Amino acid sequence: MKIIKNHKIFYIIIFLILLFFIIYIFCKKEQILAIKNNTNQTITNIELIYSNTKEKIKINELKNKNSYKIKIDTNIEQALNIQFLDENNNKHKETIIGYITKDFKSQKVKINDKFKIE
Repeated sequence: MKIIKNHKIFYIIIFLILLFFIIYIFCKKEQILAIKNNTNQTITNIELIYSNTKEKIKINELKNKNSYKIKIDTNIEQALNIQFLDENNNKHKETIIGYITKDFKSQKVKINDKFKIE
C-alpha cells in the first residue's frame, strides 16, 4: 500500500511540473521588434547594436517594403541602435529604442525615405 501511495505522489508531482512548464511556454510573451524598410531601396549590412553589451545582430539586407522581426533582449536595461548602408554605400546610424526595460512591449519601426526611424 505504501508503494502505491508513493507512486501516486510521484505522478502528481510530475503532472504539476509538466503543467507549470506548459502554462509558462504558452503564456510567455516575447518582446518583438519589427523593422520595416519603407524606402525605395534595399538596405544592406544592417547591424542592431545593444548600447551596454555591444552585442550585434547582423542582417544582410532588407529589401524595400519588406520587414524583419527580431526578439529583443530585455534582461539588461539598455538602448538599441541600428546602422546600415543604403544603395550608395552611405552609412546611417539611428537609435531605435532609447531605453529597453523588462516592461518593453513589442514595437514596430519604419525606415523612411530619408533613412530616418519613425
